[in-house]
Amino acid sequence: MLQYPYKITALAQLDACLQDFRQRCPAEHTDILIQVFSASSERAFLQELIHKLNEGVPGALIIGMTSFGEVYQGTLTLNTTVLAFQVFQKGRVQLQVYDCDAESPQQAGRRLVQFCSTQPELVTLEILATLKNSNVKPFIDEMAAINPQVTAFGGGADAYDPASPIYVFSGDRVLEKGLVVACFSGADLHVHISTTFGWKPLGMPMKITAMDGDMVIKELNHKPAISMYQKYLNIKKDESFHRDIVEFPIFVERNGRNLARLPVSYSEDGSLNFAADFRLGEYVRLSYGDPNEIIEESRQSQLKTEMFRPEGLLLFSCVTRRFFLQDDVKLELEPYQQIAPSAGVYTYGELNRYRGRAASLNTMFLAIGFREGAAAAGQTVTPTAKAPAVLQDSMSLVQRLVRFINVTTAELEKSNTKLARLAREDRLTALYNRGEIEAVLENELDQFRAGEIEGPVSVIMLDLDDFKKINDTYGHGVGDQALKTVAEVIMSSIRFADSAGRWGGEEFVLVLQGIKAKGAYLVAERIRTKLMAANILPDGKSVTASFGVALARKDEDYAAFYRRLDKTLYEAKSKGKNQVVIDEEV
Repeated sequence: MLQYPYKITALAQLDACLQDFRQRCPAEHTDILIQVFSASSERAFLQELIHKLNEGVPGALIIGMTSFGEVYQGTLTLNTTVLAFQVFQKGRVQLQVYDCDAESPQQAGRRLVQFCSTQPELVTLEILATLKNSNVKPFIDEMAAINPQVTAFGGGADAYDPASPIYVFSGDRVLEKGLVVACFSGADLHVHISTTFGWKPLGMPMKITAMDGDMVIKELNHKPAISMYQKYLNIKKDESFHRDIVEFPIFVERNGRNLARLPVSYSEDGSLNFAADFRLGEYVRLSYGDPNEIIEESRQSQLKTEMFRPEGLLLFSCVTRRFFLQDDVKLELEPYQQIAPSAGVYTYGELNRYRGRAASLNTMFLAIGFREGAAAAGQTVTPTAKAPAVLQDSMSLVQRLVRFINVTTAELEKSNTKLARLAREDRLTALYNRGEIEAVLENELDQFRAGEIEGPVSVIMLDLDDFKKINDTYGHGVGDQALKTVAEVIMSSIRFADSAGRWGGEEFVLVLQGIKAKGAYLVAERIRTKLMAANILPDGKSVTASFGVALARKDEDYAAFYRRLDKTLYEAKSKGKNQVVIDEEV
């Protein structure tokens, strides 16, 4: 794989870039992908740019988006168009385009899943999306059905002027609401994705007590969501709001992963509007950027990337990081100059898939390395990033406060984490324990009956078949390991928004919000199929399970619902086990 980055400020400069590329491009190759990250939000400019690229490199594939900052060879550039010509000598690239004005994100996600199922050597997906004006959560949720070994990365289009349109494009299609996906395949293609965060939680957890859809928080602890910024940071509802909150996104932990969400706007009723999803009943905190942590995480990311020995690099960074680091942004960008040819973009939100779970992110930095074949031998290059001079030479008041917050927060969290984990988590499987998953289920049902959440609530109960025989035959140690593996299969098969817990013994319960019974049936079938293929037991035998699926109804209480759910599981057992049964009353 070879990568050739270019930077232009006007279309007139493109011919020289194309001439240089044609001279350097090897004759032997499979696919050429041209990545475009442009400061221009003029549709005519983008269409002319695409036209010239098609003429200059016939047969090349084109993918790109508008931006709020571009990266060329490890350096931040402003008001430019950065191009990365990626030449694959064995790997293959295919493009998928989804117009969100013509189909729903959920439909688009299902089409992507179907396409991916036909690609046996699929390695990774690059997803560029109009996150500002498209709810891609249903699209991301559908991606759970894609092979968990397939990674994904990408980001949201942005613009320098908030009033300007944003675009993603592929080929000759320029979309104001849509997603474009590059699908990279090949037995010799290797992709390494390194992520950097650097934000830390601040203050006490607050519960989301009222929402409007998935991306609007109305209340935290039964108070208007914006009051959190007013109370703790003295940030008011005025023209400075967005500038003042940039360093303090909302922090949430999901499935062991730290996520940050920055409000994109507020409403007069005190609601906060986001470009990524939250869940009713979820606990969130304020967070703050720690410069020392950001730089240290950047160093570690650079080292991991260098050890991978990429032949080309793409860099995706949240625009929040640029505003926060300001001139020191070079400290996380410049070391990549030494590693491989690089191009990148500052995004309105980032997308990443790790261990089969995709998520929409904020405040993240993603470094994506591409390589074909084995890593080349050579001398290790040590990244040269260093902390800002103010951090090296003296400890400012701000840094002393940061240290105080870090130390005191760590002390408090250390004393509380173990108790919180014991109260909520099953020790063996790391899923929710019986008390916690039952509380989640009761809360979901109560809110559904009260009309506080939109859409259906489906529940799956599964029981491992003949588990006593497993313990008797192989011993309790093997039985415990089997339960752990089953828990991993469950977590790899559901969305971030879903909840899973160990009900007791070899029984598990999954709570799925916004999914009808037939959709829950497909989730259960996915888990059942994975278990049969997992070869969990020492002699290579599989573990099977029986599943019951029930859809919540507004005219019944918790006890009545549970009886229906339990009845379906019993029916699955009585019919011969290793199957999924949906409640007949659905």
